[in-house]
Amino acid sequence: MKKRIHFAGILILAAVLCPKSAGQWIELSLAENLGGAISLDTGDIDGDGDPDVVAAGWDSGVIWIENQNGNYTIHIVDLELSGVIFVQAGDLDKDGDMDIVASSNSTGCIKWYENTLPGDFTPHVISDSFTGMHSVYIEDMNGSGEMDILGASFGDDTICWWENDGEENFTPNSISDSAGGIWTAYPDDIDHDGDMDIACAARSAGVVYWLENDGFMNFTTHSIDSDFAGAHIIHPTDIDLDNDIDLIATGRIADQIRLYINDGSENFTGVTILSNYAWPTFVSPSDLDQDGDVDIACASYSSNSISWLENDGEQNYSLNQISTNFTGAIPLTTCDMNQDG
Repeated sequence: MKKRIHFAGILILAAVLCPKSAGQWIELSLAENLGGAISLDTGDIDGDGDPDVVAAGWDSGVIWIENQNGNYTIHIVDLELSGVIFVQAGDLDKDGDMDIVASSNSTGCIKWYENTLPGDFTPHVISDSFTGMHSVYIEDMNGSGEMDILGASFGDDTICWWENDGEENFTPNSISDSAGGIWTAYPDDIDHDGDMDIACAARSAGVVYWLENDGFMNFTTHSIDSDFAGAHIIHPTDIDLDNDIDLIATGRIADQIRLYINDGSENFTGVTILSNYAWPTFVSPSDLDQDGDVDIACASYSSNSISWLENDGEQNYSLNQISTNFTGAIPLTTCDMNQDG
């Protein structure tokens, strides 16, 4: 399967789509023939002050796309890593530049790529045996001041974190080995107590839950939704701007996007905000219409569509189509790529 990478001044996916005016978007192609385009992130990779793109293809490894005042140049990071399913940019070694972490579903490998010169990368293996790997995030999980790695394995049904000793030597620590066919494990301080909890979407079990950290890396499971078929992607955010962490999740079998509103005491109320959205993949919260509330960008794999959900300020959402001809839409994020505000 071949996909494109485009650019969106506010909306990025396997493409980028720039808002021209209210209700109008311009699609700009960033890369062609990225085989199996499946994940992307943004960050200032070369340290020149504008956002670049990190992208991965199942059949084409890891690349980064340099933003030069709206002109884009592709740079190879790793063509040898097959079955890549997730990438993230972040300063893993805390040297002031953006590194990259990537996970391979087919090989069970997690790599990080050290940014040694602006945009030149040295690969390092974190794990080569995390079977059926999916999501991977850079985060200081234990509050040590060093950036660790959090990973979820659909194949091994496992959530694991790798502790960084400060020299980028990583020690694996299991959090759960019965994670319900976990697809996404996303770190955030969900209960606002100063440590990293984990929001989870488990595809096989069709459940959404969160793991509460007691501050010593011991985790307690709290169920949020026990009936969300094909729970796929989960994204913590303060959707209603009341200073607590809510959750957005997609169900690839339910064909729904759901919002889980936190009452401030981690009691979550589930609301389906979009139905009959065929195989929803990624979601990305952002104030897309700049009216002071949080909207949601979303992608549908089966209907080949990129959309955004307009928030009326009371968490009532209107569906707006951006593209209905984006074949096999999967990766999506939001970013002000052209820095026009």
